[in-house]
Amino acid sequence: MTSNSSFLKIAACIFAFLYVGLSLYGCSKEPLIGKIFYYSDDSSKLIAAFEKDTFYYVLKQKSPVSPQEIAIGHKTKYTVTKNPDNTYLVTLEKKPTFWEKNTWLIELKDDKTLYSVESGKTYIRTEDKSLLKK
Repeated sequence: MTSNSSFLKIAACIFAFLYVGLSLYGCSKEPLIGKIFYYSDDSSKLIAAFEKDTFYYVLKQKSPVSPQEIAIGHKTKYTVTKNPDNTYLVTLEKKPTFWEKNTWLIELKDDKTLYSVESGKTYIRTEDKSLLKK
């Protein structure tokens, strides 16, 4: 009887160790780093990219007078705070001239979809780094 309870105690300890280890590993992973997200409609394209400590945002709009696109880019340091409701508050060190404030409230719907809570726009993940060029 004691060997059976010893086995259960050892199994419980191993399970607890694995659970805690995997939980800590999962919590330390940053879900935005290294990702580029893209939104497009008839008149504009919006590109957001997250590096380790640098945020890039590019706004591309159709020119009213030429076939060329007008592109405005922004690069700044940022921090991310995860909220209890599973949204993320991105706080920028420097506000883009075309934004009203220096924060962006987003929700990651899944690994490939970013939803802007304030604008209601859905950004799709892309690997195309050429979108960041102005």
